[in-house]
Amino acid sequence: MLNINYTKFHIALVSILILAIGCNTDDNTSESNKTVSGVNTQSQSMNSIESTGTSLNLNAKNNTTSDSGINVTGVGSTDAKPDLSIVNVGVETRGETVASARAQAASSMSKVLTSLKKNDVDAKDVQTSNFSIYPEYVYEDVPGKRYSVQKLIGYRVSNAVTVKVRDLDRLGEIIDDAASAGGDDIRINGISFTIDDTKTLEDEARELAVLDATRKADQIALTTGTSRGRIIYITDNSSHNAGSNFSRMEMSMLSDYASTPISSGELTITVTVNALFAIVYE
Repeated sequence: MLNINYTKFHIALVSILILAIGCNTDDNTSESNKTVSGVNTQSQSMNSIESTGTSLNLNAKNNTTSDSGINVTGVGSTDAKPDLSIVNVGVETRGETVASARAQAASSMSKVLTSLKKNDVDAKDVQTSNFSIYPEYVYEDVPGKRYSVQKLIGYRVSNAVTVKVRDLDRLGEIIDDAASAGGDDIRINGISFTIDDTKTLEDEARELAVLDATRKADQIALTTGTSRGRIIYITDNSSHNAGSNFSRMEMSMLSDYASTPISSGELTITVTVNALFAIVYE
């Protein structure tokens, strides 16, 4: 009986020892895992710091910033003599009826067009720019009344064409002949000068504009103790200005002379560029 009780006691004692050993093992494993985890976390932090340090070093070595720059405007211009004149010439007539005013305008314009053709102006260089018919009124007082009434007295017809004159040496002669052909009905509304093909001149002006922008960027960088970096973006705008332009009144006065003096002058082709350069810090 005693042997049996001793055996049960022995088994119970062994079970308690096994359970205690197991709990201790779990605690050690947990502590070990915590230690390993802590080591890994510390390692990752060090790697992150090293990586950040490398990034900072790279940025320090690069000495550039992507969100800043030197913004400048460059201008380039070239001058050239025009090779094309644009003349707006027409006729204006009045009549008691639309038919009479229109017939007179048609006759006068036909003579003007004939004179242009005789002066070797190509038909493709002549284009109608305006044709209009307007009624004309006067206001008459009504006897015994404090108001006036509108009275139709006739109609006015205007017909104008835009003419491209390519032989500028004969421009004055062409205008004189047109004025003579149109007689008192002639209306010379204006004249301007241009260049038929400006591509080559624009290219030259654009090169000058880019050089001007670069020079300005270098000056700004030198003044601020930095250096001009690579170009980030650049845009350009082109325009050309007429050197000579006569108004309708001036041309009407000139047409009264035996020979109309015309001066074409020069045209200025201007190109403007806007550029942004990166900043390099010394």
